[in-house]
Amino acid sequence: MTPWQLFKMFFKISSVTFGGGVVILGMAETEVRKRGDMAEQDLLDIVSLSAAMPGPLAVSSSFLIGKHYSGIPGAVMAVLGVLVPPFTIILLLSNLVLRYQNSPALKAFFLGVICAVAALLVNVVARQLKTILFSDLLNLIPYAVVIALMLFLNIHPLFAIAVGVAIQWFRKEKK
Repeated sequence: MTPWQLFKMFFKISSVTFGGGVVILGMAETEVRKRGDMAEQDLLDIVSLSAAMPGPLAVSSSFLIGKHYSGIPGAVMAVLGVLVPPFTIILLLSNLVLRYQNSPALKAFFLGVICAVAALLVNVVARQLKTILFSDLLNLIPYAVVIALMLFLNIHPLFAIAVGVAIQWFRKEKK
């Protein structure tokens, strides 16, 4: 995929998406799956790494997908594609939303958006679980270790995540 194609893909996704990074990541994942040109494990790694990186999920996921396809130019164009629509929409609509924030119609609209976002989140999580469970059960080891470290040993989440990333990295090095 060229940098321009990445920009267009993320621009389109970001233009029609409510709900933030998780929803954008889910839609980007759907687009990449439709193309069929990225290995399932690579996509799963991008999703996992995006979630672990600091900062907005939409930016980290677009960066990693863009970098996978077209290196740094692809990463830059993908990030621009994901950032331009919300920036423009906020610039154009913020006055209207502030003016009509108590409107029953606007409140109903945002309630509907919340419901749709919840459904999309469930879909993204279900797809990820299906991929993890049916591709290789050993993929669950890093997740289980991170959860166990945080729940049972009260380890700080950043340290626990670092341990999980290290485990996954060592597993990949052995292959």
